Amino acid sequence: MKFYNSEVSLTEADANDLRKKLQVFLKVSHTRKYLMLTMLTTFGLKQNIHSLGLVEKVLTLDDLFE
Repeated sequence: MKFYNSEVSLTEADANDLRKKLQVFLKVSHTRKYLMLTMLTTFGLKQNIHSLGLVEKVLTLDDLFE
């Protein structure tokens, strides 16, 4: 967990790290289910080349307190 006081912007290293974590989870858990990467952020996710096709859903604090 990390705290950002603005929108989160994924770097290439962050995206590669998240892909690696997904692959490790798939290998260890032996799940055949579809995995959806969901980000829980304070201010949202800034869409960029690294987040497209990787992050399926973004939840903000506003979503939790509606």
